[in-house]
Amino acid sequence: MAKIIKKFDGGYKFNPFLCEDETNIIIHHALRVNGNIIEVGCNRGLTSLAISKVCPTKIIYAIDCETPTNKDQQYEVVALWAECKGINNIVCINANSQTMDLNLFKDIGMVFIDGDHTYEGVKKDYENSRKLIKEGVIIFHDYKPDTNYIWNEVAKFVDELSIVEDIIIYSDTMLAMMEITK
Repeated sequence: MAKIIKKFDGGYKFNPFLCEDETNIIIHHALRVNGNIIEVGCNRGLTSLAISKVCPTKIIYAIDCETPTNKDQQYEVVALWAECKGINNIVCINANSQTMDLNLFKDIGMVFIDGDHTYEGVKKDYENSRKLIKEGVIIFHDYKPDTNYIWNEVAKFVDELSIVEDIIIYSDTMLAMMEITK
């Protein structure tokens, strides 16, 4: 079942690729979960950097890889940003999140899914996240239930998941979140 939350304000302003509310929601959950954090699809690394600033004791795993539609080596951009800013709690991984060895990760409390936006891609990232999190949250980006939206398969998967799981949808954002409890 989906629950809609209207407004969320945590006061954080870091990332021009996310709206302010999205950044606040992600940071809020990063601060409150126990364990390390995975960002699937790190783009320019600004979300990983924002999380690393407020969670310096947590490891942020930034996963990305070259795809036919994305020729940039995004993980290299993240690594360069982190190095330039003297940040040592970001681990950049050049891998396909759907086929990589999950044994690399320990003590995961949050996964932010913003990688492969196909239905199968989001589903596989979700399934892998469930294997890694004993207690924490999975946040989906680009949730927009609009059939004309370029990445509408994210919403299709999340909406189907909401039939069997409790999903929180943050209105005026493109975020949906699932809490995992013991």
